[in-house]
Amino acid sequence: MTQPGIKVNCNAKECAFYHYDEKTGNVYCTHPEKRYYLKSHPCPLFRIDWQEKMKQLEIVEKKLNERKNKGESISDPKSSK
Repeated sequence: MTQPGIKVNCNAKECAFYHYDEKTGNVYCTHPEKRYYLKSHPCPLFRIDWQEKMKQLEIVEKKLNERKNKGESISDPKSSK
């Protein structure tokens, strides 16, 4: 089995190049130039995974619509302080 990139110590789960291997528990960076930036912090290659963010937003929107259809309040909890 080939590795999906370079093994790294990274917690930027929202990065488009982040890959977590559930079998081994290892984290890999799939960016082709990562080998040049192994010691760079913060990582200059970090890019938001917008497709994943859109999926998350769609899930939140679906949950809000379900609550709205049930007649539940969907007001901003910050505004009730």
